[in-house]
Amino acid sequence: MWDYKRKVVIATFFYKQQGYLDYINSITTSLLVLERMKFKFDYWPTSGNFHMALCVNDVLSKFLRSDYDDIVLIDSDEGFDADSLMRLLMHDEEIVCGVYRLTNPKKREYPVCLKNDDGSFVGKMLPDGNCLLEADKVPGGFIKISKTALEKWVKAYPDDWLNPENEKIYTFFKDVIRDHVFNGMDYIFTETMREAGVKLWVDPTCKIRHWGMFSYEGTLDEHLRLLKVNQESKWAFDEVAKMAKEVEERRG
Repeated sequence: MWDYKRKVVIATFFYKQQGYLDYINSITTSLLVLERMKFKFDYWPTSGNFHMALCVNDVLSKFLRSDYDDIVLIDSDEGFDADSLMRLLMHDEEIVCGVYRLTNPKKREYPVCLKNDDGSFVGKMLPDGNCLLEADKVPGGFIKISKTALEKWVKAYPDDWLNPENEKIYTFFKDVIRDHVFNGMDYIFTETMREAGVKLWVDPTCKIRHWGMFSYEGTLDEHLRLLKVNQESKWAFDEVAKMAKEVEERRG
């Protein structure tokens, strides 16, 4: 982390100039940490735009014209640990995100499509013993995007922009209806990024609290480990049932 010599922007979009208290506490602590670690950074809070995609695209286009190297997008309904933000910045990959739990009280879900190779996740080991996982689609609520990634997108889609005030606003994020199915702007952004040659990475250890009526907590790492245990348990029960059936058949 001490070798981070780049310049970063932290950006958050507020629909009604309101943020969750957990977010306020988290961003205050994180910006203080960046300051004390002598990072070169800026904080860009934006509010009042009903059209979220236009708001995000405006900020990303502004970032593209700036002298900053990385931008981190964080939703205002999330709480997070400062070290989770630091983890995003310590990775050299062009796009790295943390994945948060959906605000669904009935089911534990994480909005990510991890890359799968013959039944196994694709990833790379990190010096601290953790890993990065490659993904096909990721959410955009806690994500680091390098300027080089956006430049590759612009090169791949040079005509995909708006010009309301004589400055190009590239449409990185947009909702799309495809084959009668709604595709949200986060997934479309990451899909087009992959088509532009940019790989998507997930740090599953990022700790993010996603707020609805209450906090939905947990890490993707914990979720994947629990799924693995459940799958192994199911396999064990299936094997026991299979052996019991074979024993019963011999007795018969």
